[in-house]
Amino acid sequence: MALVLTCNQTPHHTVLELVRKAGFPVMKVSADTYATASCIHDLVVKISSEDREKIDVIGSLVNEYVEVEEIYRAL
Repeated sequence: MALVLTCNQTPHHTVLELVRKAGFPVMKVSADTYATASCIHDLVVKISSEDREKIDVIGSLVNEYVEVEEIYRAL
């Protein structure tokens, strides 16, 4: 899970503090919400088994941001 702030807006400091405590990654963009959502929707992510660098980065991101045990318990 992540938070994308659109229209170059910055939420109230209390909201930002809650997001920080939750540990969400946050990105601020200048595009409007619809354009941003469209870009995210249209992303094509491909990983080949030979791309060790990309695989290592993804593994690190999963370890840092994904509650794997929680997912297993939910299955």
